[in-house]
Amino acid sequence: MTDCRCSGIELPQSVVRDATFADCKLDDANLRLARLADVHFTASVLVAAELQGAQLERVTFDGSDLRGTDLTNVRCSEVDLRGARLDGLSGVGSLRGATVAPDQLIGLAPALAHALGLVVAVDE
Repeated sequence: MTDCRCSGIELPQSVVRDATFADCKLDDANLRLARLADVHFTASVLVAAELQGAQLERVTFDGSDLRGTDLTNVRCSEVDLRGARLDGLSGVGSLRGATVAPDQLIGLAPALAHALGLVVAVDE
């Protein structure tokens, strides 16, 4: 799909395979408990998307905007988040097995610390 406008699309528990979304607007998409395999999001907007409990296999998000996306209980296998905007993600503790770039770690640090139960304190 290229340049599609699917804001708020409802696809819970769906199966999506061998698909590419290029320059698509999928903000507020509901993909709860979905199974995505060999899916590529390129320069797409998935702001505030819901992926709770989804299974992601060989999924890429190159140049996509995932701000505020909920990834709680997501299962990742060969997921590539490099090049994606990751501000304000929920459920980052579920990203085990995903790949990120070193520069993305700075933005993920607060959410990762929270997910691990780390207390960040300043010496007084």
